[in-house]
Amino acid sequence: MGFAMVVLSRGPAMAEAPATTGRAQAAAPGQSAPALVAPAPIAESNTEMITTLVRTTLVAVHQADVTGNYSVLRDLAAPDFRDRNSAPDLLRIFAPLRGQRIDLAEVVLLDPQITAVSLTTRKALYVAGWLATRPEPVRFELLFEPVDGVWRIDGITVAPVRQVGSSSAPMTSK
Repeated sequence: MGFAMVVLSRGPAMAEAPATTGRAQAAAPGQSAPALVAPAPIAESNTEMITTLVRTTLVAVHQADVTGNYSVLRDLAAPDFRDRNSAPDLLRIFAPLRGQRIDLAEVVLLDPQITAVSLTTRKALYVAGWLATRPEPVRFELLFEPVDGVWRIDGITVAPVRQVGSSSAPMTSK
């Protein structure tokens, strides 16, 4: 089976994130963002909030893949993400993932295995990890921007993983 990786990124914020593969791609930075109200501070021990962000984001990706309608996923995102990506753009960008027929519905039942959580210098929340979906595990890298006290999607990477180790998911491609 071929490898599909979807990368939607913000630019400097995703580039600052401690990407485990260095494969996160950066788009040209847009206009400067208005002053934002930061959500509550993030601690690695805040697993419930991190788990909720991961699950709800991946469920939104799954529902968009199943329906072919990416408008809700786009509307849940940060303003800069919406400005960079139309719903038809997202349909095209996620085509390789859809083509592999990876069922992300399991994400509501599985505990994500978080391998990295950090705040970038731009105060964006970076979360990386993997899920033991079947038939193949899936790795993810997510970037969230604080918008009016709520974490909003600002970057998404989703890809199948060939093999998952006990402590982390190596990102491999063929």
